[in-house]
Amino acid sequence: MSRNVKPKSSLVLKKDELELRKTEDGKLIITDIDSKRFVMLIKDNRLIGIKPLDGKKSRVGSLYIGKVKNKPKNQEAVFVEIADKEIGYLPLNKAKAPIIINRTFDGRVLEGDEIIVMLEKEPVKTKQAGLSCRFKLKEEEMTAFTHRKCFTLLREPPTALECALVAFSGEYSSVVTDIPDIFNMIVRCHLKKDDGEDIDVSLYDDDKISLRNVYGLTAKLGTATNKNVWLDSGAYLVIEPTEACTVIDVNLGKNVTKKDPDEVIFNVNWEACVEIALQMKLRNMSGMILVDFINMKSKDLELKLIEFMKELTADDSITTRVIDITPLGIMELTRKKIDKPLWEVL
Repeated sequence: MSRNVKPKSSLVLKKDELELRKTEDGKLIITDIDSKRFVMLIKDNRLIGIKPLDGKKSRVGSLYIGKVKNKPKNQEAVFVEIADKEIGYLPLNKAKAPIIINRTFDGRVLEGDEIIVMLEKEPVKTKQAGLSCRFKLKEEEMTAFTHRKCFTLLREPPTALECALVAFSGEYSSVVTDIPDIFNMIVRCHLKKDDGEDIDVSLYDDDKISLRNVYGLTAKLGTATNKNVWLDSGAYLVIEPTEACTVIDVNLGKNVTKKDPDEVIFNVNWEACVEIALQMKLRNMSGMILVDFINMKSKDLELKLIEFMKELTADDSITTRVIDITPLGIMELTRKKIDKPLWEVL
């Protein structure tokens, strides 16, 4: 269902605006802030996810008819030309059931094969584009490839907006934007909730109160890049991105109590785990992540902390591994790099 939020003559939020502001079930807000366009996921009045819509268009997800140019003897991979003089790297473990056009597939991928590949990773510096044969063709694409030549682009990559809608799928039950073109595009997508119901899509057009002010988006965006992140207990995190890794320090801060200090430390570390899991996704951290927890005397409690962090990161759409806690009390994690980190985007 789509609807328009009509302009109000007062700066005071009225009943329907207050209803619009509710975010308990998760809401996607799409707007411009400081000349940049963002898709922002808000839940319980907190920013928990963000995707920029500006910048260079990615080719990830494109389908090409390529030609196998080289199959090195000592590598389980082949090099495939996907466009004039552009070579990509196709690991054979990602080509278990390839679609080969110029011959019948017999279990082998050979030089000269005309093969349909998906661009999985953009080329970076000296590394070629990463390719894969793990994709599904639509009906119309099955018909098209039989009449196309090598180096044909069979499928355009999804737009940044489409990627964001999919990335946050299942985490929101409504969408609101103040950009008419974006509103019309989303309405045409016919978004559905997990239960099959329509996702409510709203066009906000109040010229008295901007959309970003209704939700306090500028301030929320600022907290997504702040060095310090406060926890409800009065403790706080210090997040420092570096070239080699991201370092997160857990501090007691204002959490001063007469309770058992060991219990206090464990509870603060436990609370920090929850916030760190959220911040990793929000800030799109990647590579090595080192968390300097407050030292605990009990190895059993350290093991509980490791298992808890594994549970929290299990539903992350980006592969995240919890390695261990070192003797110095530093938890080591790794998170696969997919896009630029938020601090770099902003």
